[in-house]
Amino acid sequence: MAPYTAQSQPVPVPQRKAPAAVIEEDDDFFGAFSNTQPSPSRPPSVFEANENDDVSYLSKSTGGGTERGTKTKYGPLDDPKFAPKPPAVHGLENAQSLSQHAPPGASPLPNFDEVTHSGYVLSRISFRTILIKKWKQTFWVSYGKKEILFFRSSADFEDWISNPYLSQGQRDFLVKLRVDFVEDLYKQNVRGYQVTNLRLKNYNNKML
Repeated sequence: MAPYTAQSQPVPVPQRKAPAAVIEEDDDFFGAFSNTQPSPSRPPSVFEANENDDVSYLSKSTGGGTERGTKTKYGPLDDPKFAPKPPAVHGLENAQSLSQHAPPGASPLPNFDEVTHSGYVLSRISFRTILIKKWKQTFWVSYGKKEILFFRSSADFEDWISNPYLSQGQRDFLVKLRVDFVEDLYKQNVRGYQVTNLRLKNYNNKML
C-alpha cells in the first residue's frame, strides 16, 4: 500500500465478484452433514452447466502410456503415487477392536488395506443433479482390484470405513455410487464399461 499524508484519503478498493462458474451451496440434497472445509487441492463443490452441456470437444491427450524403455503398458492406477490412498482414519484401530463386540445387526468393517487410491471429482450421480445439470463434488476411492466407490464427502468415507455400529444398509447408504467392473457384468442389460475419450466442454464460457 502506498503511503499517504494526513490530508489525503485512502483509495477505496473495489469489490470483486466471485466467478459465476462457482456457486455456493445453498442446499444439501443428501443431508445436513456436508464436508464444507475448503482445500486448494479440491475441485469446487458445485458447478452448474449451461445450455451447451451436451457439446463437447475432443482433447489432444487421450492415449495411454508405456513405461520408458519398455513396451509394457501401464495405467494411472498402477502408480501408487497417482491419487494416493487417504491417510489412515484416526481411531481406526480402536474401531476395529470395538467391531469385535458390536451389537447384533452391525455390519463388518471394510478393510482399509483394500483402499488403494482416492481423490475428489465433480460428478452428477443423483437424479436431481442430472436433471438440473449441476455438478457436485464427491470423494472417490478405489477398493480392491475391481471396485470404485463414490461418497458425498470424505467424512462419509471415514464413517463408512471406521464406524463399527452401522448396519449393512446404513453402510451401503453412505456409498452414493459403486462401480464393480466384474460383478456388474452379471446384472441385466449391463454389457461392460468403456472409458470414452477425454473431452472439453463449454461451461459459462470456460473450456473444462
